[in-house]
Amino acid sequence: INNRTGQKFISQKYSENLQEELDSELARIKDTEEIEKKLQETKLQMRFKEYLEQNPEFIESVKNRHKTFVNSPSVLEKVAFEEFKGLLQT
Repeated sequence: INNRTGQKFISQKYSENLQEELDSELARIKDTEEIEKKLQETKLQMRFKEYLEQNPEFIESVKNRHKTFVNSPSVLEKVAFEEFKGLLQT
């Protein structure tokens, strides 16, 4: 739109609407990325469970390597999961 001086301008209301649309789209993209990240983590957890079923000695080996600070089953599983992810990256 041109104003009386011939310069282009965008109305405040139109600019605010564009900003709202942009903010909404950015929030949607962020939500989608978060959902995708959670899905990937869930898939990885499932692969980890399958790996443990096929390699039951893995947990015991992790426990033996980290016995100084692994003092609960939940900590052991977290450490084992991190090591499992490391195995996948090599």
